[in-house]
Amino acid sequence: MIANRLRAGLAPILFLLPLGCAGTSIKSTNPSGSTPDVALLPPPTTSHSRKEKQDDERRIRNLLLDEPNDPRHYEALGALLYKEGRYQAAAKAFASSVRLDGSNPQARFRLAQALARQGKSKEALDEADYIVKRYPDFGEAHALRGTILRSLGRNQEALDAFERGYRAHPPSITAGSALAKFDLVRGDADSAADRLRICLARDPRNVRLRELYAQALQQAGNHRQAKEEWSRLVHRGDGGANAYYRLSELCAQAGAADEALDYYESGKRLDPHHPDAGRIKELLSSTPQQVAAPPAYAPLLNRR
Repeated sequence: MIANRLRAGLAPILFLLPLGCAGTSIKSTNPSGSTPDVALLPPPTTSHSRKEKQDDERRIRNLLLDEPNDPRHYEALGALLYKEGRYQAAAKAFASSVRLDGSNPQARFRLAQALARQGKSKEALDEADYIVKRYPDFGEAHALRGTILRSLGRNQEALDAFERGYRAHPPSITAGSALAKFDLVRGDADSAADRLRICLARDPRNVRLRELYAQALQQAGNHRQAKEEWSRLVHRGDGGANAYYRLSELCAQAGAADEALDYYESGKRLDPHHPDAGRIKELLSSTPQQVAAPPAYAPLLNRR
């Protein structure tokens, strides 16, 4: 049967999609265990070249011709379209999956993501509300709801949504990261570091989380551990210019002028126009007793 042959070609795609895309049921007591780590990031895919993506899409559409009432095919199609940035088409595919199987919170979550990407905040919020009412431990759905509310300027409601996502089991990484940024803005770097430590335990390879964690440690005055985290990013090749500038700053504050200059030059080679380049250059020309002012973290906080 043609559907069986096509399904065999589609198997790797379905395997790598989040649970629910491949027809796996998600228990209402803990659906967030199979959600993506970042609420608005695209789902994974096995395709890299344009031709591979076209072939994958063609296989799924052929499956739909043979089995038009299978919600898994619509969800897989939506995931591919979302990855390509075709959010309107992805939303239609996810909506079809939800229409055929309204009990799958993952498909509805993807629908909310796609709607949010189109700027349809009200519709996206309606879908997110539907999910969290029925699946209160779906942490990433709470986080997505918080992201949408924040985009609407409803900051207190957004903060409450992030708190619920962070208290879910397991806690939402997206919510933890968002709350840590709030903590840093209001000067509570210790709380930010605690939240990010929990998030990193779930996703130790998340570069963005580790950057934010190192920043929180540095702002909290834990310079030794902050230096370890920034150094880890540099050694892995993940830190970029920002990590070099932060290391230069820490070394300058410790009086290690030569090491500070080396890190500064490395950062300058990568990004000579970094927002903190001028400030750190002035820092290097000062004595350790003159560099007690806290660092400026706005560039990293404002980056999404």
